[in-house]
Amino acid sequence: MNMREYAAHRGVARSAVRDAINRKRISAQFIKNAWHIDPEVADREWVQNTAHRGSDQVELHDTPAVTDEYPSITESRAKNEYYRAALAELEYRIRSERYVCIDDIKRQQSLFARTLRDRILGVPDRISNVLSAESDAQAIHVLLTDELSIALEEVANAVAG
Repeated sequence: MNMREYAAHRGVARSAVRDAINRKRISAQFIKNAWHIDPEVADREWVQNTAHRGSDQVELHDTPAVTDEYPSITESRAKNEYYRAALAELEYRIRSERYVCIDDIKRQQSLFARTLRDRILGVPDRISNVLSAESDAQAIHVLLTDELSIALEEVANAVAG
């Protein structure tokens, strides 16, 4: 009998039978892309090699699960639909501008930092001669404040535009 039939015979899920085969708890033969199971032999092996919940029995063949079986068409379609939906959602969020490209953010951040640096460092070059002639602290404060305000406005305009 095949895996589905044996699962119905045992009253368990098909995945439990697949796991038992993969872990060598029951013997089966893989013929023409499907597992074939002798129910009499498999029933004995199932009882002997499977730990029951709450019992002191230990699984005898604890090997990693390796499967030679292809997923069912239903499983494949379900996975396909899940990933198609996830991609569609991602595309929607990108188009609705809920997500942005990290490279664009880095470019804008770099532009902002360079513009800010250049405008602020340009202030001394523009007003140093005027400041050297000034002796009134209030006038120097006004000149510095005005020039820094102009520089920061230039930064804001450069980033916004």
